[in-house]
Amino acid sequence: MIGPNVRQDIIAALREHGNTITLPVSGVTYRLKLTPDDANPFDDTDCYGRIEWIRQYGSRERPAGFTGNAEKIHINGDAAWWQPPADIKRSDPAFPAFRRAVLSVAEYGHIVATLERCEGTDAYGNLIVRAVSSIGGWEPFPSDVDMAEIVGQLIDDMEGNNGQV
Repeated sequence: MIGPNVRQDIIAALREHGNTITLPVSGVTYRLKLTPDDANPFDDTDCYGRIEWIRQYGSRERPAGFTGNAEKIHINGDAAWWQPPADIKRSDPAFPAFRRAVLSVAEYGHIVATLERCEGTDAYGNLIVRAVSSIGGWEPFPSDVDMAEIVGQLIDDMEGNNGQV
């Protein structure tokens, strides 16, 4: 079981892919990995709205089911229509930040965060992973506040599973 002070130290140290922290008393090392999530964030959820690729260059026709709230966007150089979710209003002060988040997810996809608990090294000097916890579906480029939440959830998940690989 990780004590609250050690938990806070781990959360504070792990902010980016490849960050590690070695606990001084136990010698246990925790390592964070951030990797691409293969799932399409627009397939099974409507939280970001819907996206339809524009198949004909210069087409101004909205796809079926897209309203006047839809807009053309560019994702990795390709044009698409984006229909925001019905419950998100353009007049909401948070809409510009939401739009940026949607464009970021559309362009880069989600990430998977993985926390590894390592003890010792193998014959080649590589850390030996003794326990692992992963959670996918995170938006790319998380803030420090989001990273603290992510790492905290990974620790809780690892501890809840008794640290079993």
